[in-house]
Order: sequence, then structure tokens, then C-alpha cells
Amino acid sequence: MSAHIAVLIPTKNRPELLRRALGSIAQQTKQPDTVLVISDCDNDHENQTRDAVQEASRMLPKIQFFKNQRTKNLSGAINTGLYFSIQRGLVPESTWIAILDDDDDWAPEYLAECLKTAESQRCDVVVSGLIRHERTGDEGIPLTIPDTLTVHDFLIQNPHVQGSNLFVKFSTLLQAGGFDESLESTTDRDVCIRLLDLDICHIGFVKKHLVHHWAIPDTNRLSEPKSSRKIQGLTGFYQKYAPRMTEPEREAFRERARNLFE
Repeated sequence: MSAHIAVLIPTKNRPELLRRALGSIAQQTKQPDTVLVISDCDNDHENQTRDAVQEASRMLPKIQFFKNQRTKNLSGAINTGLYFSIQRGLVPESTWIAILDDDDDWAPEYLAECLKTAESQRCDVVVSGLIRHERTGDEGIPLTIPDTLTVHDFLIQNPHVQGSNLFVKFSTLLQAGGFDESLESTTDRDVCIRLLDLDICHIGFVKKHLVHHWAIPDTNRLSEPKSSRKIQGLTGFYQKYAPRMTEPEREAFRERARNLFE
């Protein structure tokens, strides 16, 4: 059975940034078979988000728009997309899920390179390199691409793996339990830990920087320092995984939380 690529874009109150993300999907050399935009928007942004999706449908005829039907957060939106993927008959064993945050974008060869690596190395998860942008229009900083990943890589910090550079087999993601809707942030580290807990999970790496991650302040980001969502996410993650940490790891986690997110 040929591979099916489903792109999921959870979005919240950022229609202009969503347009950029959708434009990068339209430019992929390997076009996805399904594109689902899942809105977690407030009422006053809902129509603008629908308009952005409608505009993109001229470039992406397979795009569909859904409202978040689950917990009103990022994880609820992604899980809504997974639910609708099943409802529409996508076969988990032959489907690849590519998540794109609404404020990020992909290089044109991103999906092609991920699928090539997945098939040639028989992977369950594929990770490619991130370029971090901290100002509009800057060239960005290429972040290190890991060679291997273990659970302990995610306990203290994120080893440059997040939603936008996570390409994962649908059946493996379902076996890991999807995304944890009790966490308001730190969801990527959480799902990666649960993927790595699976004995079947094999991770491949694309040694190219193909994902533009826009870490620009004041754009309603989950990782804004002092934000209630970031504090709740870090607290929930710590309560969930502290029993698996060594004491030095617990202290390192707390110190990083204080220094980066106040």
C-alpha cells in the first residue's frame, strides 16, 4: 500500500501567520494527500482563519477546515485532527502525520526528504533540522540536529525536536496515545518520550535544515516567559516525569524553567 501523507496544522488566532505556513505546504515538491487545519481560535478570529483556509484551497484543493472538538488547547486540536483522519478512512499503518505549527514553515523539499528517509530506513519517526528565527526577516540560526534520541534527552530540555519537524507514522502515534490534553505546553517533549517508550519505535534523521521555526516574541507563542500556559505546561510535565528523573535532572529542569521562562 502506497504511503499517504496527512498534514495537520493546529491554529489559534494567527491567520496571517497561518497563510505563510499554508504557502509553504503549497510549495512542497512532494504534495501531501490530506491537509487538515484545526482551529482553536477565539470567536473574533474564527472567520479570518476560515478565510485564510479558503484562500489556500486554490493552491491546496485537498485542504479541510475543522474546529477543535476536544480540550481547548494545542493537544486537543491535534487530537481532533487525528480523530477526523480516522473518520475519513485513513489507514494508520500506511499514513504519515506531519504536524506544522501555524507560525512555522517548511522548505519545499521537507515532505519529500522525510518520506524518503522513512521508507529507506524503515522509520516510525523522522526528525529534520530546525532554523530558529528570532526577528522578522532574519536569516535564522541552524540548530544542531541530533544523531540519536533517548528519553533522557527530553527530560531536562528539548533536543531541537518539536511539532513542526516531527514526521511520524500514524499507527505509532496512536500507539503512543496521541497528544496529552492535560498539558498546556511542553507537549512535544511529552509525546516524544512516549514514542521512545515504545519498543517498536525507530527514529531516522534528515541531516538538512528544512524547518523554519519562528520564535518571535509577542506572537501568542506557548513558550512566552511568565505565560500561564507555559507555567502550567512545565508544572504538569514536571509532575508527570519527575519520578523518572535523577535528582540532578530534577534540579536542572527547575533551573532551566527559572532561567528561560521565569
